[in-house]
Amino acid sequence: MQHILYYNANPGENPNNEECIIPQLMELVTFTQPSAKIQFISFNYLIFSHTLVDTTTCLKGNCDGQSATFLTTAALHLNNANKVSFIHVEISHVGGYALWLESGCTNNLIHYCHIYDLGAGGIRVGIPESGNAPNPNLLSSFNTINDSA
Repeated sequence: MQHILYYNANPGENPNNEECIIPQLMELVTFTQPSAKIQFISFNYLIFSHTLVDTTTCLKGNCDGQSATFLTTAALHLNNANKVSFIHVEISHVGGYALWLESGCTNNLIHYCHIYDLGAGGIRVGIPESGNAPNPNLLSSFNTINDSA
């Protein structure tokens, strides 16, 4: 597959002197371990930037424009994680959500994080479930999010 980027420079602008960042990934960090908890991992003073957004659902006409609950990805996407911390982490320029503590995420910490320039939202917690009560093992609970903007 060939990708071509066309850029029309403004008068006086030289495109050869410009930086162009073209994201290639929808998720930068993904934790999925259904049989056991992913535990005791710490991310400190890191920058996560530039992701794509999955628009296939939207293009099919099934888009919820209000909260982007149709999205199934995030730049940092955790499932079944326990005691994972993000301290002084920057998440920016992402096409969808910045961070998602999806199913079975417990006792995680998001502290002093700078989260900005997002396509959908900042921090998403839990699984999109309506109607019946979900399986208790899939609930995300006792997570702490503080001093992050």
